[in-house]
Amino acid sequence: MTTLRERLSGMSGGRVLDVATEGGRFIDQLKGAFGDIDEVVGIDISDKGFDEARKRFEGDSVRFVVMDAADLEYPDESFDAVTMAAGMHHLDDVPAVLSQMMRVLKPGGTFVLREMYRDDQNEKQKTDVLQHDWYAKIDRMLGLPHHPTLTRQKIIDYVKALGLSRYESQKHLCEDCPRSKGETIDKEISEMNEHIAKVKGHPQYDQLMAERDRIVVRLRAVGISCQAALDIVGVK
Repeated sequence: MTTLRERLSGMSGGRVLDVATEGGRFIDQLKGAFGDIDEVVGIDISDKGFDEARKRFEGDSVRFVVMDAADLEYPDESFDAVTMAAGMHHLDDVPAVLSQMMRVLKPGGTFVLREMYRDDQNEKQKTDVLQHDWYAKIDRMLGLPHHPTLTRQKIIDYVKALGLSRYESQKHLCEDCPRSKGETIDKEISEMNEHIAKVKGHPQYDQLMAERDRIVVRLRAVGISCQAALDIVGVK
């Protein structure tokens, strides 16, 4: 299985736009994958994680900007590469954001997408699907854009509609997923308890607690590991 690093190796990233960047974690991988990068601009709808990211990339040609990805404030064909990782299921209007990414991408530029999908998962990964859906439901109650993950085919359908000159897709697995180790289960449960406390008193609180209990039983019986993702690299 070819890794994203191997697929981007030797390619010049040039000026890169990373959409839904949050704390810039995917930028770390891009900097180690592209042959060279002139500049990275990371955008997100809020500045959550920006302070830590700015410290991590201090001295590098990386900057972070609060911006709505469905209405990018950049001219047409102004980036050599556009990227997004684990952001698609946080979008209220996926086609609008992907269209904007294509608009600002230069002809011949590189399109990179990593997005986890919900189908064709093993038993531990299915636990992550259930848990993620539960987290997303609470986040939506809190007014945050967070939706269930998509099927593999739905992700591909979105990409096909972009009209890229070519693209390749490949399965991506979290390397040696730390969540699959038994000692992390108590941490997973503690984090779930902290999250549901944010909606205590909500009419659906009891239902969410019942769902939490079922997920906890599964966590202890089956375990958990990150959902498989799809890596897509294309050319405009």
